[in-house]
Amino acid sequence: MRERETTNQWQPMGTRRVPKRLCAGCGRADAADSMVRFVHLDGTFVVDGVFARRAEQSRGLRRGRGVHVHPQRACVARAPRAMARAWKRDGRSLGAELGPAMVAACESCMEAVLRHARRARAVVVARGDGQEVVEMLHSNAALWIVPIDAGPVAMSEEVMREVGAGRAIAWKTRRELGALVGEKAVALCGVLHSGMANELRVLRLAADGGTATTREGAGCSRAPEAR
Repeated sequence: MRERETTNQWQPMGTRRVPKRLCAGCGRADAADSMVRFVHLDGTFVVDGVFARRAEQSRGLRRGRGVHVHPQRACVARAPRAMARAWKRDGRSLGAELGPAMVAACESCMEAVLRHARRARAVVVARGDGQEVVEMLHSNAALWIVPIDAGPVAMSEEVMREVGAGRAIAWKTRRELGALVGEKAVALCGVLHSGMANELRVLRLAADGGTATTREGAGCSRAPEAR
């Protein structure tokens, strides 16, 4: 097992006031960091993530006209109407492209966040399977990332426990995940920084919501007899 840090030094310091925003889907006010902020920039969707901006050394996205959405299927499905008003777009066409665009934007943002975590030495990785992964799960990480091709490791009792507690997500293949953290391939990746971990978790949920919305839209677009 290769570890860049053995303990979690990235704990939030004190309490801070978290700004609240209205979700474009349900209309409910919630903490901004529990939602995803989308910006329509030059004809494309961009996710305005705090740590993704730091990774890209960009500050311009904050000035864009953004819309906040809860990373849930129901909110994603209702969001196009509010987004269309904010961006002066047609609601129907926006709804058709929102799901795939949300998935692509979230994927890009997650990659940027994980690269930033690596540069900040806020990740731990396991390259082997079995006992190495189990031992790593006993270390202190804010979020575990399990490759989608992890095989039996993904179904282990230890990994399933972390998934049930909301401390693990499935994302990327072993080689794709390894490329983002400077390895050939990894069996498990842990993010130590709580803020980066939360941003990754929210983005993953939003991407799942976008995927579900796309599938539902494809089903509704079939011929009436197939519905």
